[in-house]
Amino acid sequence: MSYSLRRHALATAVALAFSSSSIAATLFLEDFQTRIDPDTQQPVLRCSGPGGAGTYPFPSGWLLRNVDNRTPAASVAYVNEAWEVREDFQTDVTNCVAFATSWYSPAGTANDWMWTPAIGPIPNNSSLSWRAKNYDPLYLDGYEVRVMTAPTTPTGGTGTIGNQITNSLVVYSTNAEPAAWTSHSVDLAAYVNQTIYVGFRLTSTDKFLLVVDDVMVASNTVDLAALAATTPPFAVEYPRVPEGISVDANYQVAVKNVGGTTLTNVAATAQPTLDGAPLGTPLTAASIPTLAGNATQTIAFTPPTVLSTPGTWGVTYTATSDQNAQDTDPSNNVLATAVTTIGGNVWSRHEGAVTGTLGIGAGNGGELGTSYTLTQTATFDGIRFALGPVTDPEPPDPPSSWPGQNVVANLRATGANGKPAAVIATTQAIVSTYIGGIYDAKFVGGPQTLAPGTYFVSVVEPTGTGGPMPLQLSLGRYVDSANWVNWPTSPSGDWANLSAFGANFQRVPHVSLLSEVSLFKDDFEQHADAPASRPASAAPSPTTRNPGERAALAVPPQR
Repeated sequence: MSYSLRRHALATAVALAFSSSSIAATLFLEDFQTRIDPDTQQPVLRCSGPGGAGTYPFPSGWLLRNVDNRTPAASVAYVNEAWEVREDFQTDVTNCVAFATSWYSPAGTANDWMWTPAIGPIPNNSSLSWRAKNYDPLYLDGYEVRVMTAPTTPTGGTGTIGNQITNSLVVYSTNAEPAAWTSHSVDLAAYVNQTIYVGFRLTSTDKFLLVVDDVMVASNTVDLAALAATTPPFAVEYPRVPEGISVDANYQVAVKNVGGTTLTNVAATAQPTLDGAPLGTPLTAASIPTLAGNATQTIAFTPPTVLSTPGTWGVTYTATSDQNAQDTDPSNNVLATAVTTIGGNVWSRHEGAVTGTLGIGAGNGGELGTSYTLTQTATFDGIRFALGPVTDPEPPDPPSSWPGQNVVANLRATGANGKPAAVIATTQAIVSTYIGGIYDAKFVGGPQTLAPGTYFVSVVEPTGTGGPMPLQLSLGRYVDSANWVNWPTSPSGDWANLSAFGANFQRVPHVSLLSEVSLFKDDFEQHADAPASRPASAAPSPTTRNPGERAALAVPPQR
């Protein structure tokens, strides 16, 4: 059955810190990606924060003009300004972009503007570039790009056009931007030695969502950069692999032309490293014949490289072109990234800081976890999982009933349809506490020897009134097809990927396989309280009214 993406409810935001490097020969660049947190004074993802989509701050200095002053349809109500910044929940939830909508209730024509800060003076051989796409191929939005020269500044506002048309010129327009990321470039020869404002104006009637990213004004110099690939941004799905387990490394790098000159014969190498030292000869791949200004392509190194030697693996990518000798910033041609660490007894998929906890909350049980693909026969002793702390609700509500629950983890096979299948083994139970922690639980019946294949490792939420379990989550290294959930009354009626419940659930549960459970490790190493005891009165005061709130798949948060 065919359907339109436009009619789907839209996902909420996720948070991941990201920083952009400075780019040579660039007068102006806005990737909508980061902002400075006012409390920490550190860069954080712009499309993040407790308010969710529709509340993220637009970059400083930009002017937004909601001239049509219409009311967005309910499904796109987060576009409550002329343009809004949020995550690209269709393509890459770690990428912040600018959204505009022409889907109004009642229907009408959009007239929504966003103007850059002043840019200039414009040097010789400069160009304006950006990329854009539509979200729904059945509802393609159109737009204009205009230039206004200083000292005139854009006026107008909500319901008012001002001088935005009379004092600007159209340098690009389309009635229907494609439904895939498309790069555009406009020569700025007419504006040499002038200071300009660049305006993006949505002009459609009753369409859906247009997004814009990477607005740049650059002189036409040579500058090639090696960047982390985005699909996926890692070569190995697992940041930690037990000794004796081999994994495939799918090396790939994004190459971006951040100058204005078209580059030819763009190539890259991948040099694997082990414990910081180069190992073997660099890998090569087919080159890209031409790469336009502000364009990005991915170079993949095939076939995968098998990693099995214990140690810390990394890779260094080096990008080159026929114009290498003229490159104005050779330092950004090289990118070194971590790949995985082989050694120890833990096989983990999650990486990075804890971003929250997740449970089901239906009261009738269910399982939540992640998958691991084994390429050779291996034996595993148990499962490690991490539960976050819980706090009692505000009076007069009764204390939390989560502490004192018996919690087990399951090892399951994977069926021919790719979904979790029969239970192979279950762990011994641990007893939940207020404080939570990291638990290593052995399989009942002893170690399990597994043949090559994909296996699902999950934590079972207890039935009853304990509420959603606080299974900890991280953003890295998320693979959509690897993370699953199911419970008796799930609306999907079967196992479903976490993303089926919204972009804010695109996280990795802290559930790992253990090749060995140490004889000397027990709960008393990780947990200071008795299994069901309440926090001592000397515990630190909470910094929010409801600290440690748990997300629940069966009871999604109200936005």
